[in-house]
Amino acid sequence: MESIISTIFGLIWVGTFVLIGAVVTVFYFYNRLQGLSHSVREASSNIMVCMKKRVDLVNKLIDIATGYGNHEKLIHITVSQHQSMINSFKESEAALIQVVAAAQTFPELRANQIYQQLMDRLEAIEIDLQNKREIYNSAVKIYNANRSSFPTVLIASKLGFKEAPYFNIENVDELDNLKDFQTDDGTMLKAVLATVGKNIITVSKKFGNEANRVSKNLDKTKSNFPSHKEAQRFCSQCGAKVRPDSKFCNSCGNKIQIY
Repeated sequence: MESIISTIFGLIWVGTFVLIGAVVTVFYFYNRLQGLSHSVREASSNIMVCMKKRVDLVNKLIDIATGYGNHEKLIHITVSQHQSMINSFKESEAALIQVVAAAQTFPELRANQIYQQLMDRLEAIEIDLQNKREIYNSAVKIYNANRSSFPTVLIASKLGFKEAPYFNIENVDELDNLKDFQTDDGTMLKAVLATVGKNIITVSKKFGNEANRVSKNLDKTKSNFPSHKEAQRFCSQCGAKVRPDSKFCNSCGNKIQIY
């Protein structure tokens, strides 16, 4: 019975170490995914900054274009500063087309030195945006590959790490995917750790109660066995029953040997 108790306590320690190992593993993969997702968010933020610069340049081009020709024709060339950057970027695409069309209609606008400088800056921003897109998609590829690998894929969603979307600059509608990528900042990790902690406590209590039950049964079983003195109740010579405190057999007079 004592070996059973030792086995139970051994299982408690093994279970505890397994759960601790699981917690350490969760921490490792969480930190790795958190680092990779940070790279994705940083690359996404850089794209947004580049978009903001592009929108600002388009607005400056609009200001210059409205000074030429019929103002009413250019009144719809506007980019809202109160909408999301993604929506503003979409609107800037259409607005830029109208500005370029106005420049083709009015040679004075096309020859304007400020207009030319802004168009040169816009071209540089387009190249920068393309480079940032490649950096972003590279970060997304690494993040998604790690997220979908085994065993990370088993816990990624539970820890709040979604699949990151790629960014295709030729398809402006795909920009909406960028705002959908958000990762958990630790809330789900705390929930997972709290669950693991509760499981450790529950398992420990369960094994502890089982150990106490076995221990009580062991004590009860021992109490049913005769003591050392009570075990010598029969004469080894004639087999007659004798009292526990007798030194000689009442039947044959043989001396009682106590072992």
